[in-house]
Amino acid sequence: MASDDPAVVTAAIAAADEIADIVIVTIHWGIELAPGPTSADAALGRAMIEAGADAVLGHHPHVVQPMSTYLDRPIFWSLGNFVWHNRISRSAVAEIVVDPDGTVTGRLIPATIVARGRPVLG
Repeated sequence: MASDDPAVVTAAIAAADEIADIVIVTIHWGIELAPGPTSADAALGRAMIEAGADAVLGHHPHVVQPMSTYLDRPIFWSLGNFVWHNRISRSAVAEIVVDPDGTVTGRLIPATIVARGRPVLG
């Protein structure tokens, strides 16, 4: 689904939540090289969780941004670059764990992009 209308996005998430056990949203958002989300993106991230997303994975800023938790659900604002060699070598991988009781947790696993764009965890 492609839309920049928050109402359309949250309606699609709510519909997915009705038929899926787990809803993980990936979204292209943010400002390149910004250290954190915009206020509009932060509001949208919270709205997506409220609509039924179990986790949100953001991408676009080309830098790692902090992970947040909202209503006990992880929001990864930006994971940086993963397989792309440029001047920014810091990246991350999102780990999402869904426990049998439905608890969803997340964490950022640091990564470094080395020669020829190869990612190395840790």
